[in-house]
Parts: sequence; structure tokens; C-alpha cells
Amino acid sequence: MTVRLNKVSITNFRSCKSTEAFLRPYTALVGYNNAGKSNIILAIKWLLDGSLLSDADMYDPQKSVRVEGIIEGITDDTLTLLSEENQQKIAPFIIDKTLRFARKQETEVVDGEKSKVKKALEVFDGTTWKKKTWWN
Repeated sequence: MTVRLNKVSITNFRSCKSTEAFLRPYTALVGYNNAGKSNIILAIKWLLDGSLLSDADMYDPQKSVRVEGIIEGITDDTLTLLSEENQQKIAPFIIDKTLRFARKQETEVVDGEKSKVKKALEVFDGTTWKKKTWWN
């Protein structure tokens, strides 16, 4: 089995107010112009690299952006491709060869003015979402 991103859930990212995409080994994104195909790809890119988003990247700048991904097919053999340190960080969150993680960004508003951007990477441990700082 190969390791691959199986599903992505996108909230408040560009034109994707609330979108789910189920990905297969070969997934074609087909649709009309301005349907959001490129935005799904950009959301996946942001999920993986965690760059800072601007207001233009948000469907509603007053709300947080969240992109969740599910990676399947993670085996002990694939974990050995990581450094020992990274193996120890990620292993507790792999359940049935699956890693569920999300990236979130929100802007704190104080006295009606934007003051601070908060970014977080969360991983699911089977029961709850845990914020992690080692991936930001």
C-alpha cells in the first residue's frame, strides 16, 4: 500500500466555505471556471507547508481557516524514512496506518482591529485533537 492523502476537508479557505474532497490514486478535478479546483490544490499545499495566509486567502476574514487531511498507508517501514526524532513525534498519532491532522489559522481582533495571527497544527490521537508546535 502506498502512503497518500485520502481526504481533505476545507473550511473558510478562498472560495471553499466548507468543502470535502476524497482523493484516490488518480483524482481529476473537473469543473467550470471559478468552481474552486485550484483552491482545493492550494488548500492542500497550505495544509502541508503552513505558510502564512492573507485575508484574500479567507472566504470570511473574520473566521478561522481550517484544512484537515487524512493520510493512509503509513507503516513501520515508511516511518523508518523519517529521522528518529520525527518518528517519535508522529508515531503516537498513527492509528490503523492513518494520520489525521489539521492546520488552522485565525486572526485575533482586539478593539475592532486585527492584532495577532494564530497558527496551529493539530493531530488527532483517536479521541481528541492535540495542538502541536513542532510542525509550525
